Amino acid sequence: MELKKFNEYTEEEKETLLLHVWNYRNHLLTTDKENEMFEELIKHNSQDVFDSIITSFSSGNTVENLIFAMRSGTLAEYFDNVKDQKQDMDFSNETEVIEREVLRIIVKSYIKRCVKSGVESNTDKIHKWLLTEERVCDIFDICRLQEAEISGPAELYPTVTGEGVNSNCDFNLTRLGENIEAISDMVGELHEIDFVLGEQFNNLNKDRFERIWTTDYDVVDKLVQLGTATGILEFYLPRENWSKLPGGFPLINRNPAWNKENDLVKIGRQKVKK
Repeated sequence: MELKKFNEYTEEEKETLLLHVWNYRNHLLTTDKENEMFEELIKHNSQDVFDSIITSFSSGNTVENLIFAMRSGTLAEYFDNVKDQKQDMDFSNETEVIEREVLRIIVKSYIKRCVKSGVESNTDKIHKWLLTEERVCDIFDICRLQEAEISGPAELYPTVTGEGVNSNCDFNLTRLGENIEAISDMVGELHEIDFVLGEQFNNLNKDRFERIWTTDYDVVDKLVQLGTATGILEFYLPRENWSKLPGGFPLINRNPAWNKENDLVKIGRQKVKK
């Protein structure tokens, strides 16, 4: 299950996600009759149900307000009120941001439950894993300077250095730019990488679904080097302060100033002279 806009999911996917919310993100006990009512609602009004979740999000609820409307027999009035709230959110440009955050939470919860419970033996059917050990190593080897480039004319092979925790690597600027979207996608899968303080290096072998994607920290370091070379990743504190952190592991976060539109310009400014 990929993260995308709600209207881009198939009807089956919409029903799956909404049923997941009902069954696992709902704080109330429900009756069989209420369960049946909800199933009917999402079959015919999945967008309205999702909008009700969006408008309830700021108060920390998901489907609880919908359940109260069911129990009081005021569903029609409830959905009219949801439409009004949604229009206000559209007017203030809040909808897109909140929708993405709500879906991020739902999809993450759904995949995590599926993977942990073994509901789907082939996890690729649940989620197309963007972050794998093999993919990191392949892109790292593609982007790194080759032997002929190291000894060749610097003007023919512009380079940029990626700083890792255990080592650094010089990359070919052109190939790094060609693979920057894949690098950004992989970084986006890292555990808690968007926190202001970032995540400690020793926890980056987990992805955002808390799946262990590698047990080799040299591979984690390769992704860090790719990330710092492109400017997507940064160390929250300078190296001399790492010893003050738990275990001496640095904090690494996604650079909030990184702009995909100007990525190659920013990389170009970091060229290393031979």
